[in-house]
Amino acid sequence: MSRIGKKPITIPEKVDVKINGEMVEVKGPKGHLTYSFHKDVKVEKADKQINLKPANSTTQAKAKWGMSRTILNNMVTGVTTGFMKTLEFNGVGYKAAVSGNTLTLNLGTLMRLITSFLKALKLRLTRIPLSSTAVIKNWLAL
Repeated sequence: MSRIGKKPITIPEKVDVKINGEMVEVKGPKGHLTYSFHKDVKVEKADKQINLKPANSTTQAKAKWGMSRTILNNMVTGVTTGFMKTLEFNGVGYKAAVSGNTLTLNLGTLMRLITSFLKALKLRLTRIPLSSTAVIKNWLAL
């Protein structure tokens, strides 16, 4: 039995889910997604929840059950909050800059990557100022 597949997926207020056999369409404020699930997985909608069940008791159906639930949950999350990836650079000489649709990464002293990205993507750089005065004071005290 799949522990992931057993969990029901709750549908948020602004999300509309349509199930036509194996085809599932999810619409929300951030867009719409469609996916055709394998015939070994049954998708059922009840009130504000979606439940998935294996169509038969084969190991292949049970494996696809958990994977299908994860895919459908990611579809619901994608149309409500979107996808976000957080990267953190630590080290001397690591910098990132965005200008227009160009991302420049300085990774150390020798590596500089310049890449362009789609205008539909939103990149946001946040900087945490570091204070080195405490380190300098302690070093001078030695």
